[in-house]
Amino acid sequence: MKKLYSLKRNYISVDDSANRPYGGTSFGGSQLYFNGGTKFLDKYRASSGCGIVALNDVISYLRDRREYPNINSYLKSFNRTAFLTFWIPVKCGLSFIQQTIGLAIQLRFYRLPFINYWCYSKRKLFGRVREMLENDTPVILTIPKAHGKKGKTDLLPMYNEKAVRTNGTNGHFVVITGIYQDENTSKLYFEVSSWGFRYYIEYSEYLKFSKTHFNGIFGNIMYIKRL
Repeated sequence: MKKLYSLKRNYISVDDSANRPYGGTSFGGSQLYFNGGTKFLDKYRASSGCGIVALNDVISYLRDRREYPNINSYLKSFNRTAFLTFWIPVKCGLSFIQQTIGLAIQLRFYRLPFINYWCYSKRKLFGRVREMLENDTPVILTIPKAHGKKGKTDLLPMYNEKAVRTNGTNGHFVVITGIYQDENTSKLYFEVSSWGFRYYIEYSEYLKFSKTHFNGIFGNIMYIKRL
């Protein structure tokens, strides 16, 4: 794939080599680090913490704290972000309203010169993502939740760098770190961080997925602008 736009610095990394068969570091944080945790509500942090992970990673990037030496250091950062966002781990996860307010609180707390708001316009979505990346700002994207009988199988495809599908999801927050184009098909892809891995979401598929679900209006981005 050909890179069109991307962040100017390396994205968040966590040394979670013990969790990977060949060692290495993550591409962003992951709520799955709470799997097997013994603390109260760890199971909900693991299953529904993607909104806090996205928020924590964006704040970490804006603060230039982009490298975590181990999983425990990342979990401490996650819990601090959850505390400042007033998030109690529950099965339904974090709403975009909570996330918007939580980000505004943390921008003030850390004295970062940014403002934020949640977007609704699909027409302006691509341009806003491009603008934020050009300004070296990660972009939180929500993938609408699929409901009904096919809720667990109706997933937005997620691809690797060769445009081969390797995963899928719905009802999920990810962070956009770049825009790429498949040189063979000319299709546009968002490079995203999810579960500590790098994936690619095809832009037109995302728009179609959002339009085919009744809550698709909430499938959009967190706009963050430097003051």
